[in-house]
Amino acid sequence: RRWLSLAGQDSLETSSAESMRGLANRMWTDVLTRLEPPHTVVDATCGNGHDSAYLASLLFNGISPQRPSSNSTISSLVGIDVNPRAIGETHRRLQEILGDHLPGVTLVQQSHARFPPQLHNDSVSLVVWNFGYLPGSGKKECTKTCAESSLSSVRDAIRLIKPGGALSLTLYPGHRGGDIEASTLESQLSSPSFWEHAGSNMTLWRIVKHRSLTNERAPYLIVASRRLNR
Repeated sequence: RRWLSLAGQDSLETSSAESMRGLANRMWTDVLTRLEPPHTVVDATCGNGHDSAYLASLLFNGISPQRPSSNSTISSLVGIDVNPRAIGETHRRLQEILGDHLPGVTLVQQSHARFPPQLHNDSVSLVVWNFGYLPGSGKKECTKTCAESSLSSVRDAIRLIKPGGALSLTLYPGHRGGDIEASTLESQLSSPSFWEHAGSNMTLWRIVKHRSLTNERAPYLIVASRRLNR
């Protein structure tokens, strides 16, 4: 993510984003239900913390019956954002769900272009991105992802996903620069050479795009799921 100044955003895009978030949430639930816990899940763009909160509810209050504990093998949630306000807001939302102590959660203030070293190859159940911008709570400044760092993030995440796991990308072509970011990521994910450069093979993955046929500016979702039997 990078800092920039933005004017007011289209309310239609906000409404479409909420609809797409609901679809993404259902897919995340399906991925984590099919895989055996414990899970490692990464929210690579925390933003205002909504996705992290939903993922935490799945990991610690929902499909995984074991609550976070400092002395047991448990599921874990890693949240990443370059913006300190985003990290703070995410922490607040997680406290509302899990209480003051968050032993199953790690929040890292850094660019989403790279991942913390504790994440190992073939160990992560799910990585999610909600690309685009972080609204500045009434201020003119916000944080916005860009194509170059986002592409690096997705490329590095491929090696982290274990069989049966998934990558989830929510893209926003309707704002300035979002169209370039979305088209770049989509074209690369459609290229076998991109997967080869990431140390994988496109045939090991099932890649699906969910997009409106009538509104090219609406947010849309790409989910890449690693096949279990390969």
